[in-house]
Amino acid sequence: MRKILDLSALVVVAAFLSVGCLSDGQYTVALPDHVAVEPDDPTAVEPPDEPPPIERPPVVMIPPIVVITPDDPPTVEPPDGPPPIERPPLVIGGCEGMSFQHGEIPTGTDGILSGVELNSGTIISGGAAIITVSSSGELNRLYMQIEGEPGYYLLCLDQAAPVNGVYTYTSTVAISQDLGNESLRMTFSGRSGSQISTPIVSTVATRSVGSGELQVSLSWNNRDDLDLHIETPRGGHIYYANRSVGNGRLDLDANVGCGDVSNENIFFNGTLEDGIYRVWVNLYTKCGTPGAQYSVTASSGGRAFIFSRDGLSESGRFADSDRAGNNKVIGYITVQNGRIVATDYAALGRQGLLKQPVNSQRKSKN
Repeated sequence: MRKILDLSALVVVAAFLSVGCLSDGQYTVALPDHVAVEPDDPTAVEPPDEPPPIERPPVVMIPPIVVITPDDPPTVEPPDGPPPIERPPLVIGGCEGMSFQHGEIPTGTDGILSGVELNSGTIISGGAAIITVSSSGELNRLYMQIEGEPGYYLLCLDQAAPVNGVYTYTSTVAISQDLGNESLRMTFSGRSGSQISTPIVSTVATRSVGSGELQVSLSWNNRDDLDLHIETPRGGHIYYANRSVGNGRLDLDANVGCGDVSNENIFFNGTLEDGIYRVWVNLYTKCGTPGAQYSVTASSGGRAFIFSRDGLSESGRFADSDRAGNNKVIGYITVQNGRIVATDYAALGRQGLLKQPVNSQRKSKN
């Protein structure tokens, strides 16, 4: 059963969020701006034998999406029969300025949108959805509605340079750990100037995975075989060839031989071991071009927390020229007394605690 946001939780979150109104009457939530500066070459620094003590800042959590309604919504007579069942929002976080609006998604007659893709067609509980939108012109708004929810999302846009007159935009959102195994029907529309596009409907597969006390998930947007790796404080290495270490387990390994699930997941049950957890992503098999765009999200207790400066997760892209074996260092999670207390990438770099990922563990997946 999904958790329903109560009024007290919204009041607490609203106390430190600034809420503004856009010129077209829609509301937006300004999330806190967190900036982390990565070291110039994180893979080139070896940790000392006995790391010095670090004064770590408290862990920064991503506030959930806040539902905002107008002060005086219009009065609507209830229809005959039982009211429709509304589920709580399945998107729990995103970039600064993202918001959830009550009502039906805006739609029009402009044919500017030409395609929408989420990851490679599958999203997982506690993971991320990398939404890729193609259009024939520039967009200044992107809307998304999930069937069964009482409103729609106003998403952020990350634009790539147009190619042959086609504009490509991406938007990454964090998905609730309460996501089940049913498929989701999602509607998208966009605004270009004063024109609103005709809607595009997409059905995406979902998969429920382990969450536990700590969940780290990798999502990407093509058929490449990427692998999620975590090194535990005592040097245990969780990945496809060693799926369980202590109370940590890899329960989803995807795209072996070039597939279409494009998500991986590691979770820890019970009390977390104190120390530093190192997270990285490895390109095991390259299945074509362009390079995979990826996002790694960490969650604990139903909340996503920050790895890096974008306020959601560590996101990036493997270059088209990257070969199998290439690693991307994601971040470092610090646990004290069984609790997550810091995910400060930059502070660890300054203390010389960044460690080169393991390159030699390339056991066959066959």
